[in-house]
Amino acid sequence: MEEKLKVVELFAGVGGFRLGLEKSNYKVVWSNQWEPLTKTQHASMV
Repeated sequence: MEEKLKVVELFAGVGGFRLGLEKSNYKVVWSNQWEPLTKTQHASMV
């Protein structure tokens, strides 16, 4: 079995790009998503 190429997913959003990668010969080992409005929302809930 061929080893999958390890990749990271930056600015992941809902993760659609990851689904395509994982159906191919890639393994997503890390992903991130930055949402400044969500950060503001959480800060206002404290």
